[in-house]
Amino acid sequence: MYYMQELKRINQALCERKNDLEHELSSLPKGHLYSYVGKDKRIYYYERTTTRDGRTKRVGINKNTEKLAALVRKKYVQKAISIARKNSSVLESAIGLITPFDEASLMSDFVRSHPSKEPFIYKNSTSAPCDNQSICNPQDDSNSLLNEGLKSISHDGVPMRSMGEIAIAARLDHFGIQYKYEAELQVPELRYVPDFTIRRAHDGRIIYWEHLGKISDKEYMQHNRRKFDDYEEYGIVPWRNLIVTYGTEDGGINMKIVDAMIQGWLL
Repeated sequence: MYYMQELKRINQALCERKNDLEHELSSLPKGHLYSYVGKDKRIYYYERTTTRDGRTKRVGINKNTEKLAALVRKKYVQKAISIARKNSSVLESAIGLITPFDEASLMSDFVRSHPSKEPFIYKNSTSAPCDNQSICNPQDDSNSLLNEGLKSISHDGVPMRSMGEIAIAARLDHFGIQYKYEAELQVPELRYVPDFTIRRAHDGRIIYWEHLGKISDKEYMQHNRRKFDDYEEYGIVPWRNLIVTYGTEDGGINMKIVDAMIQGWLL
């Protein structure tokens, strides 16, 4: 489940940061930083134990900038380690208590007994007709502006441009979400075809999804930046009605992010 994996990732990063801080702490000077206000300025000092009688001795360090900086840093590092340990403990408890919250996990017993009925778990997966065929009929590609270059085929026969788009389409189908591939925007001033146009079931809002697969291609990325500027002018923006995902440097796609977008935005 995405949420579980994300919590584990955050906890791992936190533990790595804590380990780095603990390593740094071992290299910082002994003693603790103290201060008091003198007649006209604040006096900084640290206490050290004398070797002869075991007593502590105050040593002023206002003029020893290097020592003062190291002890200030030490104070910060100690506090950061304490907070990191506490947060890591909280995350570990949360990971242990979390219950999977996706349809297949919740219905696992049913799916094992009735595997052919799994699609009906997902929203809008019944045979009821779609009330907006221009958006919901994935087989109709008459609105595509750029039919050339559709060299890949999705599992349900829709020609697509990239394996990344095919992967996204497969997850949309998995969750029972109807979409239109490369449907022309219904904005006369904009001649663009978003990768996916989706009518969100629970509120009817139109959500667009753009997947940028060629992130190493500067001309491609510049074109998309201009496109997103045009989108914004007409109210199509991320976190409102636009999902944007990116391929990896080697041309792959992170499906954890794809599932997170679907579960967070479309269900």
